[in-house]
Amino acid sequence: MKPKMRRSLPATKKATAYHESGHAIMCWKLGVPIKRVTIVPTAADITGACHHNKLVRTRYPEMDGSPSNRLKMEKAAMIALAGPAAQRTHAPRSFRNYHASSDYRNAVDIAETVNGSTEQAQAWLKWVELRTRDDINELRPVVERLADELFRVETLEAGQIKTIITSTIAALVVPPMESLESLETCHRQSQTAPRRG
Repeated sequence: MKPKMRRSLPATKKATAYHESGHAIMCWKLGVPIKRVTIVPTAADITGACHHNKLVRTRYPEMDGSPSNRLKMEKAAMIALAGPAAQRTHAPRSFRNYHASSDYRNAVDIAETVNGSTEQAQAWLKWVELRTRDDINELRPVVERLADELFRVETLEAGQIKTIITSTIAALVVPPMESLESLETCHRQSQTAPRRG
């Protein structure tokens, strides 16, 4: 008999939705196929999970030093760190390191595998963390939209995730007609306004 998982409080559920959305959006940005994302707790994933294609087969993969392998490891670290980065955009003061302990552990394992010394690993991890944070901040409206929908329905499949991300980005790139008309009106008014001496 499986143990019953406790349902999250709304604030915790929302933070988890942001966290898992961060993982999902970074997968999308890096071209890693996503299977589904959920905030439904299970015995294996007590807060939720983002299921995507594996970039490396084992937790401690053999590094052959090839650019292709290093890029895979870099992507894996960014995906791991994107969850905490997205959660911080939602509620920075509520974030605790233990909320993302497994994500950080995975990223540290990757950093130590890719680099030859502890100093190099720390510097590389800091660089990857900064890149991840900047990417998540740049995509913040998309994170918010995906997190809102995930909070509402609790599980999203690959097709739903892609639709939400692409439609949100399209709306950001092409402003709605009302906005264009408003801009044109403002421009006309600025052209006809009397100039002060």
